[in-house]
Amino acid sequence: MNPTSTTRTISPELLRLAALHGVGTSYEDFAGRPVEVGESAVVSALAALGVDASAPAAVEQALLEAEAAPWRRLIPPSVLVRGRSGEVVTHAPEGVDVVLQVELEDGTRQDLPVGEVTGRRDGRERRVAALVGLPLGWPRLRATAGSESAESVLVVAPGRIELPDGLDRAWGWMVQLYSLRSAGSWAMGDYGDLRTVVDRAAADGAGVVLVNPLHAETPVLPLAASPYSPSSRRFRSAVSLRIPAVPEYAAAPEDVRSAVDALRPDAEPDRIPRDPVWRAKLAALELLWPAHREQVLQSWREAQGRPLEEFALFCALAEEHGVPWQSWPEDLRRPDGPGIASARERLAGRVAFWCWVQ
Repeated sequence: MNPTSTTRTISPELLRLAALHGVGTSYEDFAGRPVEVGESAVVSALAALGVDASAPAAVEQALLEAEAAPWRRLIPPSVLVRGRSGEVVTHAPEGVDVVLQVELEDGTRQDLPVGEVTGRRDGRERRVAALVGLPLGWPRLRATAGSESAESVLVVAPGRIELPDGLDRAWGWMVQLYSLRSAGSWAMGDYGDLRTVVDRAAADGAGVVLVNPLHAETPVLPLAASPYSPSSRRFRSAVSLRIPAVPEYAAAPEDVRSAVDALRPDAEPDRIPRDPVWRAKLAALELLWPAHREQVLQSWREAQGRPLEEFALFCALAEEHGVPWQSWPEDLRRPDGPGIASARERLAGRVAFWCWVQ
C-alpha cells in the first residue's frame, strides 16, 4: 500500500465504502503522526475483498450493495460480545417473528427475547436482541424466522484482563529467546535458556516473561528470518530445541553422544545466524532418531491427532519440494489434495520423524 500524508483526495463515497468493508483509510505512524492512506491503496484493498471501486459509478453500485447486504441476512455470521454484554441485529421478513437461541459451549441452551421493530427496508424488518450475562467463550447463536434459518458464532470476550488475585501491578522481562545464549545452548538461545530465565525471574518476584513468537518454522534452509511468518502457530519452533535435553540424547551410547556433541556450532560474537544452528540441530536429531521412544511417540501422535499429522507431512513435503509450498505439484498444495494420501504413505518415515521432533 502507498500511504501518504498529503491532503486527502478520497471521495466521501469511497470513504464510506471502505468503512463498510472494514478497510482502514488512516493510521498513526511510529511518532504518533496521522497518516492518510492514498486512494489507489484503498481501491486495491477493496479489490482484494472482491469489491470494485475503480470508478465513481462502481463505487456507487458497491455502496448500494454493501448497504443492502445486511438486510438480506437473518443474523451476522459472527458477533463480538465484549464485557459479557452486547447485542445482535436481526433482519427478517415483515410480519415474521424471529426466534433466537444461544447454545453455550457446555451444550446448554438459552432462548433470547427479541425487541420491537426498529426499521424496515425492502420487505424486511430490523430487530435487536440483547446479549447479556453470557460466559466467556465461543457459544453459537441460532436464528429462525419462518422458513429462514441461520447460525452465528458469538465471541464473548472480557472487557479487560484482570491481574491475578493479590497483584495490583506486575513487573517482568521482555526477551528475545535467540539472544539468551548460555554455556549450555548451541550458538543461540533455546528452551533450556528460557526455563532458566523463567525460573530466576519467578524467584525474584517477577509476574511475567514476554518472549518473541516461538511458532514452528518450515524446517528447510534458509529458515525464514522473521518469527512472525511461521508455518504453524499451533506447533513449536524446532530450532529452539536444546539437544542435550532430548531424552534420546541421555539414553544414547557414548559414541552417539560424542557425535552429537561434535556438531555443536561455534557462537559468533556479534551475530546470531539461525541456519548454521538448524543445520547442526537437524543433523543431531537425525542421529538420535533411530533410538526414539516408540510408545511415547505413538501416544503423542494419538493425542495430537490430525493437526500434528498434517503439519509433519507438510515438513516432509517441504524437504522434498522446497519452499514456497505454492511451487509444489498441484495435487499436493492442499491437505485434501488428490496426491496427499499416496504422499503420506510414501513419506511415512519422515512424517513420524517430524512428529517426534515436535
